[in-house]
Amino acid sequence: MISATDLGITVGSRTLMSGVTFRVDRGDRVGLVGRNGAGKTTLAEAMLHVSGAIRAAGRVDKGASHLDTDAMERARGITIFSAQAALDWKGAHLMLVDAPGHVDFSAEAER
Repeated sequence: MISATDLGITVGSRTLMSGVTFRVDRGDRVGLVGRNGAGKTTLAEAMLHVSGAIRAAGRVDKGASHLDTDAMERARGITIFSAQAALDWKGAHLMLVDAPGHVDFSAEAER
C-alpha cells in the first residue's frame, strides 16, 4: 500500500494532505480531480519530485509547472489540458493524470 502521507505535502504553513491513505498497485493510473485551485497540479508536481521523476517541483502560479506545458496554461496559471506523467513509487510504476478543475474545461477532464 502506498500512503499519501509519505509525501509530506505542505505549502507554506498549510498542509495539503494529512492522514490520507490509498492502495495503488503496479501499473495503476492515478487521476487527480477536484475543483479549480484545489492543488491537483501542485500535488502532482510534488509526487513527481519526491519520486525522483523530476529534479524540482514547478509552480503553476509562476508558469513553471512541468505538467502545464501549453502557453495558455502558463499565461493564465491554470490547467486547461489533461496531462499525464509516469513515476515509480515504492516499487510500483504509476501513470499520474492531472485533470483541469475549471468548469469551462470539464470536457477535457473527462477525456
